[in-house]
Amino acid sequence: MKQVMKRSLAMVMVLVLCLGVLSGVTVSVDAAGSWLYNWGTRETVAGELSSYAEAFYKDTSYEYLSSLSGSSDLGTVSGSPLYKELQDIMVSNHNYVNNYDATKPMYAYTDCQNGGGKISSFYSGKEIGPAWDSGATWNREHTWPNSKGLAGSDENDIMMLRPTAKSENGARSNNAYGESAGFYDPNSESGGKHNLHGDVARIFLYVYVRWGNVNGNGKYTTWGTNGVMESKEVLLKWMAEDPVDTWELGRNDSVQSITGTRNVFVDYPELAFLLFNETVPTDMVTPSGKASSANAYTVTAVANNDAFGTVSVGGKVITAVPAAGYYVAGYTVTSGSATVTQSGNSFVVNAAENCTVQINFAPKATTNVFFWENGTMASSKIVHLGDAITLPGHTGTLPEGYTFVGWSKGEFAETDTYPTATMKAGSSYTVNENTNLFAVYSYEVEGEGGGAGTPTTTTTSVTIANYADANGWENSKKYPTVTMDANVTVTAKGKDNTGKYYTKGENWRIYQTEQPSITVSAAEGYTIDSVKVTYNVEKGGVLTYNGQKISSKTIVTVGASSATFGVGNSGTATNGQVRITAIEVVYSGAASSGPVKVTYYTTGINAACQHVNTSFVEGKAATCTTTGWTDGTYCSDCKTYVAGHVEIPANGHETAVWMDTVPSTCCVNGTAGHYHCDICNANYAEKAPTAHTLSDAELKLPLDRENHDGDTELRGACDATCTEKGYTGDLYCLGCYNPVTVGTEIPMEPHATKAVDAKEPTHADDGNIAHYLCGTCGKFFAEEAGTTELTEEKVIIPALGHEFGEFQKDANKHWKECSCGEKSEEGTHTYGAWVTTKKATVGVTGLKERTCSACGYVQTEVVPSTSNPATGDNAQLMLWTVLLMVSACGLVTVVALKKRQIG
Repeated sequence: MKQVMKRSLAMVMVLVLCLGVLSGVTVSVDAAGSWLYNWGTRETVAGELSSYAEAFYKDTSYEYLSSLSGSSDLGTVSGSPLYKELQDIMVSNHNYVNNYDATKPMYAYTDCQNGGGKISSFYSGKEIGPAWDSGATWNREHTWPNSKGLAGSDENDIMMLRPTAKSENGARSNNAYGESAGFYDPNSESGGKHNLHGDVARIFLYVYVRWGNVNGNGKYTTWGTNGVMESKEVLLKWMAEDPVDTWELGRNDSVQSITGTRNVFVDYPELAFLLFNETVPTDMVTPSGKASSANAYTVTAVANNDAFGTVSVGGKVITAVPAAGYYVAGYTVTSGSATVTQSGNSFVVNAAENCTVQINFAPKATTNVFFWENGTMASSKIVHLGDAITLPGHTGTLPEGYTFVGWSKGEFAETDTYPTATMKAGSSYTVNENTNLFAVYSYEVEGEGGGAGTPTTTTTSVTIANYADANGWENSKKYPTVTMDANVTVTAKGKDNTGKYYTKGENWRIYQTEQPSITVSAAEGYTIDSVKVTYNVEKGGVLTYNGQKISSKTIVTVGASSATFGVGNSGTATNGQVRITAIEVVYSGAASSGPVKVTYYTTGINAACQHVNTSFVEGKAATCTTTGWTDGTYCSDCKTYVAGHVEIPANGHETAVWMDTVPSTCCVNGTAGHYHCDICNANYAEKAPTAHTLSDAELKLPLDRENHDGDTELRGACDATCTEKGYTGDLYCLGCYNPVTVGTEIPMEPHATKAVDAKEPTHADDGNIAHYLCGTCGKFFAEEAGTTELTEEKVIIPALGHEFGEFQKDANKHWKECSCGEKSEEGTHTYGAWVTTKKATVGVTGLKERTCSACGYVQTEVVPSTSNPATGDNAQLMLWTVLLMVSACGLVTVVALKKRQIG
């Protein structure tokens, strides 16, 4: 039975080994069964995709991705179909967005080979960790520096955040990667042993697309000396010259097991070239092997009529530019075979052979635009359908007090509500039909009521579902904004669970994991008094304001120019969401210095008023910040003053005192220089009556991270030895806990050597050659300078050893002896049993002997002789009796035989 079980177990082991060979790639999983170990090896080119990569793209083929167009213009790359699709793949699969501290244990999987052990430092390959030592010997390198635009979860992404030895991180600093002077070459740390050009290029592209860090978004620079990568040309050159190795592919698998997403540019480096509308090098080695078949055929583009538009070919992308009055109507493959995908005026061609694609241009239809001013058509314009025109200014003469506001698609009577559909002169308007545009006018009057110093309070609201239905948002509209009236807007930010933003025709569905916000903002001069948000709870989501959870329809008191609401979780929820259905806002205008001023809007100018209904309005003195006025007569018919009411300018802040700038430090915000008025107790940039009042936020200066005013502490300092370099230590500010100065390496100390003479070996002791010994580290050297290290095998001459030969012995003991006198196996004899060699008889002595089992020494002794048995000796008597009986038996037997013979 045991033999059967052994044979079965052996068969199972053989089967497992065979499956491991057939799979091509062996992936180890951690004990919890969730995080994968990096199974790859540095500088071993990846010749195939892993099974995890293939499963990741099961619903999105390379053929589909390569059919999408990118952009050769860096300014429009993020708007291209390929960029958007790649971003959607990486974002929608990113199930776990880790924080900074969470990365520490991850490196034992992502950056250690098969089953853990030491971490491989990103730049040099030096073994570090894996235990976290608070940054003493190793830390985490932001391959995309924090200072170059990271501002949230992107700065903690394990895909980009790589483990490095401390000195390597400091050597790179935050310099941009590149080849020219002033740029950082990632291969320098390993002396060229590891080629990281492709690695850093692919990490750059991950952040560039996954986190949307394109051209700095107005905050920083992506390309060039002050950016992250020298240029697009260097990026693509590095992608081609340094193929993906199995270490990168294995790390991609490991990161996917943790976060759910992958770096698509590791799996398909070809997509980097297509993203920028560049030709994929056909000799480029990639895991998928798709590069060798890319652009294998020549694509030629022609126009159906050169007067209608122009065409150009870039790799597999045809770009069409229609002439004025024409549009791109489609395409025709006139020779060869190809699949063509149109995206606007771009065409992606996947050729099966050399081919020619004709781009078909067609003339646009025309229509008319008529411009009406105060009931009269002032001008008209013939326009191609779909073309955009620049709206003109007003041409006619306006009565005093009237101002031209813009153009409206319809006429309307006098109203004090700003017409939101009004389009400003100089703005662009796309013409899709025969259109009449009417001039919109405004005039300002001082209404009755209000009185000096009385603010106007107004309530406005919006039903989000109706607004969405009416405006028909597209899925890609990122930050939808609702203008509730002329003075209040609401802006929402967030995504739904499909990774898209907002769905056409639905309420705002906002998810907690996408850092959402709803901001209610008032126009200048107005204050948000309160906000009431109506929402439905989904998946445990709740609305928050100033960190506090608020229920649906709760009236939140604000008292500021804006209010921002967020989304949190209730109970044990982790990915809560809310569905916003309505928002109601109460706001007030700035305190009036007289009767409330009201602005009216109209498309028709009224005739002159006869001022039938008038009233007296008392004057008011000016202050340092507000104007005053004299007594006046007010007409309620035309809503204006007909006599008096002369404005008295504000006095200004003549008594304001200049307050000098208080510089910021590393941990305390400073205050900008300003004027402080003791009369109105406010702060200003100047003394003028109309000077803008400076808020605390405007006066507060940003922290000066270079101005350290706290105590300092030296960290990480260590002395050099003859085997290890030292470090002067990093000086940290205890105010902001940031480094003030970065330390430097201390060269190793010379070896403290002393001469050791040659010594011949003996039987017992080792000898040695002449050499030098370092008393500090104990190493051997060939010369006093300690330059050429010798191994112990070269220095030590082993002892000759003893030759003991055969046992020597005497009557008491035995031993083996070397020619040098050293004894071995010395001990007393160990005898076996006595053996009789000569039997004792009557009167004759015998002999017996025994032998030592170790050395064979034989000990002999005499056995005393025997004598006749004495009387009364029962033993001897018994012996004689037995002998007598034997004799008698013998005699009887003889007699019997004789008788048989006789008979």
